[in-house]
Amino acid sequence: MQDAGKYAELEQLAQARLKTNNADAEASAALSLALTLVDTVDAKRLEAGANQARLCTEQHPNVAVCHLAAAQNLSMQMINMGMVKAMRSVGTLKPYLPRATRRRLKRPTSASLPTSGPIRPMSKTHARV
Repeated sequence: MQDAGKYAELEQLAQARLKTNNADAEASAALSLALTLVDTVDAKRLEAGANQARLCTEQHPNVAVCHLAAAQNLSMQMINMGMVKAMRSVGTLKPYLPRATRRRLKRPTSASLPTSGPIRPMSKTHARV
């Protein structure tokens, strides 16, 4: 829904989910994003989005979408500040990015590996990292 730009509808759905379960991290992050992105130049909505993101990261410190919502909100605030003020504020964004992009990788087990078909070598273009 976020990709379609339906932020007002996203806000309503997130609020409804939070009414039924106020510990829903995804709904909390979605509400922050909706508040932030429905009108990116409205200072009151940006502040409400920041407060929601702060609440989300405090309640769910290990949930990446909360940190992503906080980073998105801060980036919108920085865009509205202008280049000079935004450059001074880059440090406020720094703590959110590693957690927002962190992924936990699971080791493959024998049950998760394919059981049929030939094993093909990787091509040289795919082998580069």
